[in-house]
Amino acid sequence: MNWVRVSKQNRCSICGKDDWCTVAEDGSVACCMRVESQKRMKNGGWLHRLKEQTPRPVYRAPVKAYVDFYRTWRDWNVQTNDVDIVKCAALLGVSEQSLSDLGASWAWPHGAWAFPMRSGAGDVVGIRLRADNGRKWAVTGSRQGLFLPVAWPESSQVALVCEGPTDTAAALSVGFKAIGRPSCLGCEQIVTDTCKRLNIRRIVIVADNDGPGRDGAKKLADFMKIPNKTIVPPAKDLREWVRSGATFDLVNCVINQKLWRMP
Repeated sequence: MNWVRVSKQNRCSICGKDDWCTVAEDGSVACCMRVESQKRMKNGGWLHRLKEQTPRPVYRAPVKAYVDFYRTWRDWNVQTNDVDIVKCAALLGVSEQSLSDLGASWAWPHGAWAFPMRSGAGDVVGIRLRADNGRKWAVTGSRQGLFLPVAWPESSQVALVCEGPTDTAAALSVGFKAIGRPSCLGCEQIVTDTCKRLNIRRIVIVADNDGPGRDGAKKLADFMKIPNKTIVPPAKDLREWVRSGATFDLVNCVINQKLWRMP
């Protein structure tokens, strides 16, 4: 039996697609690579007898709804009450100013706090959500990005790279300039692009005090093309260290004990 590959002019009558599938030259059967039947073909597809086949609806990929994350976050931000910021800061053990700098906003549809995530170019590409009980998730459709202070001082060329928005808030609370990744892994290129854009010349990676935290810090350090150090707090994470009394001088003392790793 001779087979003819489907095309835009002659789509597969089973799945409606214009690639991958084939149809017999006499039009009696089709080999569809997407829709299963009782007969499996050697090429991985399924045999369908066209004269016995009832018409099937054409497959159409679902269209993803566009979300303007900047506008969504901005709308929540302007509605956020200062009193709620104070309560959130007390709950987390960070300063109110640090939360404001990170754009923390009350996302009333989700009953959680929202932190904007930014691309290497500085655009808001997603929103991380955090409930008061510690549950974390993201607004549907969000892409991974960094947690950044709304304003970054041009003179600051050294930054701490933390894990998560609350650790980043803790670093800001004690006087450091800091950026945050959404987790211990990923966003290495976004960190690089952000450092170039903000003229950050050196970074101090603050790893969570566990295996994944150390592994993620090492992967980021290996990726970076600028001098870097890695520190591990003597606590679960940086926020817990700050809550237990760590100050700028104490954290800086630990940082100074480490040598710069050159790229």
